[in-house]
Amino acid sequence: MRLKNLMGFLLSFGLILAALFFQYYQHLNPCPLCILQRLAFMGVALLFLIFLIFPAKKWLIRLQAVLMFLVAGGGLAVAIRQVYLQHLPKDQVPGCGPGLNYLIQNLPLNDALLKIFQGSGECAVVDWRFLGLSMASWSAIWLAVFVVWAIKQFFYD
Repeated sequence: MRLKNLMGFLLSFGLILAALFFQYYQHLNPCPLCILQRLAFMGVALLFLIFLIFPAKKWLIRLQAVLMFLVAGGGLAVAIRQVYLQHLPKDQVPGCGPGLNYLIQNLPLNDALLKIFQGSGECAVVDWRFLGLSMASWSAIWLAVFVVWAIKQFFYD
């Protein structure tokens, strides 16, 4: 079990490093939905790291699986929302809203999260593609991998 947690940690941490590389070296600034997806990857990495430290007891393995399902599943929902926004016709894309800092500082948390999750015009922009898929699509794929990993771990480990 420790090897699986180490592999999961290295994979999720590598994805976070890739996002930081694109932000700071390729100058692709993240939109609010991108930031939420990063937080999901950080949560998954943290779960792998925490459970790498603890002994592999059946109830801890199931707890990790449930927590990972919730964190990765939430990130997957955000990524799917962003992919949806990216595929809207240009005339249906919502206008650009205020920045993430403004929303968090000036709105109650529930309202800020709702506005962030709804996305804005900047979340529909595709600045980068690999094999024809946007970064949000790749994020959705990797978060789906972690969701499946969590389901497998819950039922089979």
